[in-house]
Amino acid sequence: MDTLHHADTDLEIHRLVVGPVDNNVFVLRCRATGEAVLIDAANEHDKLLALASRLGVRRVLGTRTVTGTTSRRSPRCATPATRWA
Repeated sequence: MDTLHHADTDLEIHRLVVGPVDNNVFVLRCRATGEAVLIDAANEHDKLLALASRLGVRRVLGTRTVTGTTSRRSPRCATPATRWA
């Protein structure tokens, strides 16, 4: 599965679309150090775990809450990023 969305000399951005509402999940990976972070883990955990393992993900960032993604009264961008280590 080719997930590479963008790459330059410093950074790779990988994108995977998962779940019944087509959630975009991204992995940002530093080409120099190999460090990688997964952003907005959603459905299809087996696919996400495989991607995270392949790319060396050590951190997961969430930019939304369940309320933020399902309620019209709560804008998606109002929730600060959360970090799970």
